[in-house]
Amino acid sequence: MAVDWLGFGYAALVASGGVIGYIKAVASGALTGIMGMRFYNSGKFMPAGLVAGARLLREARLEITGALTQIFVYSLATGEVPKDCLLMLGRLGLKMFEKPHKS
Repeated sequence: MAVDWLGFGYAALVASGGVIGYIKAVASGALTGIMGMRFYNSGKFMPAGLVAGARLLREARLEITGALTQIFVYSLATGEVPKDCLLMLGRLGLKMFEKPHKS
């Protein structure tokens, strides 16, 4: 049986992408922590507080978007919205998943 070098190359490429993504996430968290500590120690908003706040907002947005994407994919696959997402989204978030009413 021949060795699938193309498959090994693809697997290495996918694995390296995961490692790079993990390193970027750790670096992002470290930057947020360092700038947050600088802001806490100095009390000055510019630039440390601004950078820390922007990074925290970005991370929060990514978490919320990821959760909404998972719920949306589940609702597309099954045709229903999971019951436990009521705790996460509330009424306004669930309006996104309702089918439009015919007038």
